[in-house]
Amino acid sequence: MQAIKCLLDLTNDCLENLEIQHPAIRFDSLALIADGASRQNKEDRRVKIRLKLDHEAQENGSFELHQTIQKLVPGSLLVSDIWIDPSGIAVLAPFPAKAAAVLQEKKLIKDIFGKILVECQGARTSFVIGSINKKIRCLDGMYDQMDGLLQKELAHFRDTVPIRVTGWTRRSQNDEPYGYFRICVPDLKAGKFPLRLHIFGEAISIQRIRKCGQIVVCSKCHDFQVARTCARSIKCQNRGMNAHDSSCDRSPKCLNCLGHHCSTDLLCPARSRYMNGVFVYPTGVQLKHIRAAGRREFLKVKKYEADNPSPSPSFKGAAETGITLSQVING
Repeated sequence: MQAIKCLLDLTNDCLENLEIQHPAIRFDSLALIADGASRQNKEDRRVKIRLKLDHEAQENGSFELHQTIQKLVPGSLLVSDIWIDPSGIAVLAPFPAKAAAVLQEKKLIKDIFGKILVECQGARTSFVIGSINKKIRCLDGMYDQMDGLLQKELAHFRDTVPIRVTGWTRRSQNDEPYGYFRICVPDLKAGKFPLRLHIFGEAISIQRIRKCGQIVVCSKCHDFQVARTCARSIKCQNRGMNAHDSSCDRSPKCLNCLGHHCSTDLLCPARSRYMNGVFVYPTGVQLKHIRAAGRREFLKVKKYEADNPSPSPSFKGAAETGITLSQVING
């Protein structure tokens, strides 16, 4: 058991000792197992540099920012990737320990970028708590809950679960006397958060916000991938060819399923589906069948247009092709 636990630590000679004690186990296989275990918390590998919307660093490219931050950190292997998002700059480290090393240089990063916020962007779970009085009467008058009273009331939970109070929810930002507030806790300790809570002597409800993922669509090629890692040229969403300035009046063709509809059609059969709380993506075999069926439907439409020069009936989208993911899965 002790030998298995050592797989999580790549800084010692555990893998080498296991290879000597157990020759049947290959060294590279053990390294892959330990490497996979060390990458479990992918969210904890990101360091976020939060900038203002009009900050001059937003105009720079990722390569210039990578060179600038690379000079600030002590090692050349601490930064794997850097990209710009709407809230600032995201710095990706190979491991959570190296992300902590990057975070230690936040003073130098602030000296370069000015008055900013540098924090570790770990995976967090949000809770909505309420309803409570927005203002409470104290001995010397009325006070707002967010002026420090609410943080003091939740102080006895901070020893077990790190809590960050973000403020009132959007619906509670009105003149009503009662409202709901939102708190965030790390994902790893979300299970330790209490199911019942008493604040200022009153029992209140706790609602955990379930994360609902979104389908990632590239803005360049309209494929289901991240745009910053896409090496393709900008494609026309109607025809699937290289983008052009003039309006596209040709027959539409999807880049994903090769069917007779635009690449941005929400009913495309190659698009993932939200089933039972998770996204179900078509496998490689299913995608192959979907594209073959879409190609046949597109050829039928082209043949109909060639035989009938008059205006052909309008095809509204992927629903007209008759191809669905359920039909492909069920054979």
